[in-house]
Amino acid sequence: MKPFTATILVWFSLLTVGLAQQDADNRYLLIYEQLQQADGLFQGGQLPEALAAYQTAQSQLQSFQQIYPDWDTDIVSYRLKNVADKIAALKAQLPATTAAGAPAARASAANAPVTSPGQSAALQSL
Repeated sequence: MKPFTATILVWFSLLTVGLAQQDADNRYLLIYEQLQQADGLFQGGQLPEALAAYQTAQSQLQSFQQIYPDWDTDIVSYRLKNVADKIAALKAQLPATTAAGAPAARASAANAPVTSPGQSAALQSL
């Protein structure tokens, strides 16, 4: 009976390792698909959308690297460097107003006087 139990335990441990590897592979493929979508957006001239997609992929890769530190480290390192290079290039291509305009708009909105809806309607009628 002991050899049978040992055999079953070996099979379960191999199955668990195999499933964990398959999960890592599937997660990496999803990240790779995100990178492909970002490449498509870039090639289509949709630079702000491509930048956002590359940043999402970068975040996902960093999380993946923390969860699966031993999963093909060369590929993960290459992808992280590659996506960082693409993000830097896109940031250099995008107009400065895209990056700098948002904080200025937020600052002006923050300094605007607070009005109630009734006051807003009264001000608009003037």
